Amino acid sequence: MIGQRVTVADVTCDLLATRADARLRRPRGCVVLPGGCARTPATARTLVRTWLLAWGIPDAQTDDPALIVTELTTNAVVHTESAGIVVEVQITGRGQLRRLRIRVSDQGPHSGPIRIPPAVDPDGPGLGDVDESGRGLAMVDTLAHRWGAVRMHPGTRVWAVLLLPAESSSAPAPPVATSGGGR
Repeated sequence: MIGQRVTVADVTCDLLATRADARLRRPRGCVVLPGGCARTPATARTLVRTWLLAWGIPDAQTDDPALIVTELTTNAVVHTESAGIVVEVQITGRGQLRRLRIRVSDQGPHSGPIRIPPAVDPDGPGLGDVDESGRGLAMVDTLAHRWGAVRMHPGTRVWAVLLLPAESSSAPAPPVATSGGGR
């Protein structure tokens, strides 16, 4: 499947890398999604959830990474004219030190400094109640342990790191049966 074109959520993309076996030391997924496509963020979200579940991350713990990758991918689609957007997700560390790294890279031209939205900038005016945009990076800032952006040539890479719960060393306990109210 690596190096092949695949279709996810009606979007054809190039799958560059995936290691879906949770026993691997550093599970990783990487895909190039089409830029300028309104369905690209949803496709990125679907792929990230699929990878995380395949790597043994519980479904309830996929919401924050899925939201982050959706926001970062949306920014790349809306604010650049990139032909392709690279989405990378990797689990690093072991035990108590597990991290999830998310990177979204575009090929857009540099149009000045990377702007931090007012909701994230502590010295900024903040967002108004009726503002229709500008909350994406504020959500990333709230959900991620760390995040940032780096200029590349060409383009920009925005990254986020999330802390993952420690791996359990034993199987979960079976559910406890309870008796109903009786007759």
